[in-house]
Amino acid sequence: MSDRAHHRLAGQDGFGLIEVLVTAVLVVVIATGVLAALDAASHASGRTKARDAAATLAQADQERMRTMTLAQLSNLDETQPKQSCDEDGGTCLTYQVKSRAYWVSDKSGTQTCTGTSAQVSYLKLVSTVTWPSIGGRKPVVSESMLAPRATALAGNQGSLAVKLVRADGVTPLAGVQVTLTGPKSLSGTTNAQGCILWGYLPAGNGYTVSFNQAGHVDVNGVQNVADPVGIVAQSLNSRTYLYDRSATARVSFASTIGTTKYTGQVADAVTLGQSQMSPTQRLVPAPGGTAVPGIDTPALFPFKTGSPGGPYSIYAGDCTAESPVNQSPQVTPNFVPNLNPGDANVATEVSLPPLDTKITVNGGAPATANDAKLRVVPNTTGCVNPAWTAVAPLPAITSGTDAGRPRLPTSSTPAIGFPYGTYRVCAQATVGSTTYRAVYDAALTTAAGAKVPATGTPGVINLKSTTPGRSTVGTCNAAV
Repeated sequence: MSDRAHHRLAGQDGFGLIEVLVTAVLVVVIATGVLAALDAASHASGRTKARDAAATLAQADQERMRTMTLAQLSNLDETQPKQSCDEDGGTCLTYQVKSRAYWVSDKSGTQTCTGTSAQVSYLKLVSTVTWPSIGGRKPVVSESMLAPRATALAGNQGSLAVKLVRADGVTPLAGVQVTLTGPKSLSGTTNAQGCILWGYLPAGNGYTVSFNQAGHVDVNGVQNVADPVGIVAQSLNSRTYLYDRSATARVSFASTIGTTKYTGQVADAVTLGQSQMSPTQRLVPAPGGTAVPGIDTPALFPFKTGSPGGPYSIYAGDCTAESPVNQSPQVTPNFVPNLNPGDANVATEVSLPPLDTKITVNGGAPATANDAKLRVVPNTTGCVNPAWTAVAPLPAITSGTDAGRPRLPTSSTPAIGFPYGTYRVCAQATVGSTTYRAVYDAALTTAAGAKVPATGTPGVINLKSTTPGRSTVGTCNAAV
């Protein structure tokens, strides 16, 4: 054998081993695919068997419900475990069978709360079957309709329809758990029409409808709603509730003199108004009852333009005498901007009528040594009148264009705006070694507010040591 032939044969060493390995890999791949197909077929067969067994259980449950009496069947809602085994009894699976029967008013089988008839003449029977390995697949559901005999209904029974709708007053609210307690206790979840209909309940009082959905409130800002209802024999009592995701607003205050707008004003409470609430006004006090530049209004039903009753009206204060619409002539109220379900801290600005006054000393701006101060005491008839400035008079600003105006106790902002109503205004300043004061009555009953004093040089209280005029010796004390 030549050297060339010898080298060619030597280069093929191990080729047969490679062929064997490739063949083995192909056999493994093919076997894996075959086994996967067999496994998938086995699983599919198992799912089919489980679904067939569920269908059998659902049909059996339908037949069971049809044998029940009307008293047992009316408003039925129960779940029971049922076991189904292979023919040889080797493999058993526990199924959950949910049986529900609810009243509907027509043959379509849709439970609605809009009918005016007292009759809820049909029962819809629904059997829903699930099992542990169902995963994300749909359960087996079997449905049928049952019309009870007219002679089966007692004359001392009535029906109750409960409907939940969103803030627009039209869109139904589905998926909310509603409970009825009383002579007969039931519960259920609102359907796509926002409705639950309970038929043939024992007539009488003592029932309560309640629902409590996290993050939702009714028109009064209440999440956990409980409403007493009565059932009238041979009648359908319909109740509709506005219920939606709550919103919040953050209220600030501002006042305007001429073309100058003074933000950062303060109030110790705000009052919201909306005709759907009961009562129609809701008071939101500032924390601790202290006048602050911002008040948060929690748990608001999301009323807005187009909602029943429209958006909230809002004003600073805690009684109706401070409402803009109760002034003479009537003042246009402020409104909370449109609230949408779930909105948080919607910016809301409330306008306050301005108290336009400055303290001067001998005709000039007060100096630090004058210790000029202003006390504003509310005395509006019919209000509690928390005199938030009565404890300590407000110090006057001593420089700039607002020199002489009272300054808010917590900032350098001029105290300009106050809620609508009437006030006793007292200015004081030390001139030389003597403290003088001047007292006026002011009525903030228009959007333009009031100048104090209104005569002489309107809006300027001049305190001086010679020819005091209206000034008297003394300080502004709490009795003023």
